[in-house]
Amino acid sequence: MKTPLFHAYTLSALLMTQTACAAQSSSPAESVLLNNQDNSYAHWNGIGKLFKGGEPLCTATLLDTRDSDNNSVGPAYLLTAGHCVSYDPGPNTDEPFDGAVVFNYFNDTPDEHHRYDVEKATWNSMVGTDFAILQLKAPLATLIEDGITPIRLSTRASAAVGEIQIVGAPHAFAESGLRLATCNQAPTDAALVESIGTFANTLKNHCAGIGQGSSGSPVIEPATGEITSVLFTSTNEATVDTLCFWNTPCEVKNGQPTLATNAQYSHSVEYLAGCFVSGTFNSRLNSCALNKSFNLNPERFGFSDYAYTPKEHEQTPAWKLTFSPDTPFYHYKSVNDARSCYSPAGYSAATDSHDAEIDSVMGREPGMYSLCIVGTDTAQERPDAAALKHTKIFSAQLVDDGPARMPEVTVTPIETGGYQVEARRGDPHFTQNRYQVAAAEDTRCEQTERKDYRWFTSLTLTPEQLPLTLCTYAINRAGKASATRIDLLPQH
Repeated sequence: MKTPLFHAYTLSALLMTQTACAAQSSSPAESVLLNNQDNSYAHWNGIGKLFKGGEPLCTATLLDTRDSDNNSVGPAYLLTAGHCVSYDPGPNTDEPFDGAVVFNYFNDTPDEHHRYDVEKATWNSMVGTDFAILQLKAPLATLIEDGITPIRLSTRASAAVGEIQIVGAPHAFAESGLRLATCNQAPTDAALVESIGTFANTLKNHCAGIGQGSSGSPVIEPATGEITSVLFTSTNEATVDTLCFWNTPCEVKNGQPTLATNAQYSHSVEYLAGCFVSGTFNSRLNSCALNKSFNLNPERFGFSDYAYTPKEHEQTPAWKLTFSPDTPFYHYKSVNDARSCYSPAGYSAATDSHDAEIDSVMGREPGMYSLCIVGTDTAQERPDAAALKHTKIFSAQLVDDGPARMPEVTVTPIETGGYQVEARRGDPHFTQNRYQVAAAEDTRCEQTERKDYRWFTSLTLTPEQLPLTLCTYAINRAGKASATRIDLLPQH
């Protein structure tokens, strides 16, 4: 939920000054299905539906990378969300991607859809951000000849705040096609955590009509038509049960995770234009904010990202992270607000990267904790603004101890005379579900040892097995097992 690419202080300071023009509308308008038979929305025909392995996935936008003379001299590139490409945190470069994009994706002109195959994922990352650059097999000149209109990246951080338009291709609606949502966007004013991703500087809006498939949608400044940020997550289908995990991003305020209802989050992309020269993407350019990424290869996580607060006699939880950084030295600190990872204050002295290990304590109170790690080339260097852009952040949540949740199991009779059993799965409460079938008379499941239970999410029981006792229990993200649930299943 995903190299940090944030200009942490300059961006945040600039965005905070715009709050007056970013006041949130109390009731954003519903999204509009776009019809383009009269070419009213042809300027957005370069926003399309991204497919992976033949399945609809996300939204992607054709970038306008024409040179200063307006010549299309390079490949065709798409902008989308990083998790639409891979859940490998990255950053990753030049990876294969079995997919395609469909442009001119309007509901009323299906015969005019244009499909283009993806050549590769040029860049994608879920570390501190969530975006990807894909390269198509066809060059940009071909798409322009086909009538597809690319869209320029904004170079102004301030453009991401205020009134915005989100044009996406969600597949959560009965009618397929591009949809337009309009509302206001402002800085999130909190660190955001979603599963493996910690995002210190994001933008938040409450546009309506955002659904599955909207990830990767361009957030557009109406006055210029330029892309200011890219949509990457939402709380529209979130529940408190899954707070801070997949599809339920949480805002961390005063060290505590909170849920913002019906919120969409995006990452500013004003720095990306500097990564293109003569129509070609090059992350090694001095003008590209991606050119000095700090990478580390985690070798062992000795901590859980979801754990119980310690009892009085127990040790304070520690990070216990073993890793291999790509710089000779590193600095670290543990904080309650991931946004402070981008401040040089509080970082440790330089540590030699040979056999790198951090055994720093988290804390003892309930809440969210973050570990910040930044690399330097010499022992004398302190983390400066350039290095801090690429800080790596790991987050973990401590919660009060208590009984693990019982499994949530649905048992449905089927026409063949058996039963279909489905178990709810999802972090942090239902990380695993295990079952065992016992004799009908064993109504307490005492004859079955837990080592003999088997993992399941879905299970079909045949008529020949009935009657029986179904024994199930759940294991949560902290590794704690629940009490046993017992279901007596008679013949029917």
